[in-house]
Amino acid sequence: MIASLGFLWSYSLILSAIAAPMPNFSPNSLDVRSTDTCADPSLATTFMQVFNRDGITHALGPRAYTISGTTNEGATQWEFQGDIFVAWSTEQEFTVPLYRYDLSNVLEDFQYSTATSIPGWIQRLVIGYVYETQVCGSVPLLGAYNQANTDHYYTTVFNEHSELIAISGWTDAGIAGYVLPLGTGKSNGAFFVT
Repeated sequence: MIASLGFLWSYSLILSAIAAPMPNFSPNSLDVRSTDTCADPSLATTFMQVFNRDGITHALGPRAYTISGTTNEGATQWEFQGDIFVAWSTEQEFTVPLYRYDLSNVLEDFQYSTATSIPGWIQRLVIGYVYETQVCGSVPLLGAYNQANTDHYYTTVFNEHSELIAISGWTDAGIAGYVLPLGTGKSNGAFFVT
């Protein structure tokens, strides 16, 4: 009799599990998490890196502002080194500021970070908005530092970063923040979605 009661209890438990409504795992229900925790990539813009050959300085900025600024100021010493990542030029939900730091008013070296302060460095401005952790398809913005030339260089390409720090004089400067890879967001008025 005890064995048959155990069987009936197990059988009723199985039936109640089968009769329970199934959770909705449709593709639309899975999309909700990303829109609730990611900034809108269609509002993002391309950031580029430039190099000042006179001051041996690399700088980052949104492409449109960087091109406009160097052109309007007649800053012929800056060389465009190309697009390196996608981020937001205005604050978005789920993003944090990417700060530009320098050592003095001479502007001989720039360092970028989501940290609100870096000992020995002066926080100058916010160049854009990025993720603080690796989420939503973001990649690390990797820094390298050349102490002899007091220059920081940034890339999202891991192999490029590894090769650079393997060269004498360059050291790992850590992760400045997490950005979207090229081909994501808005670029030159066209939208790219990965």
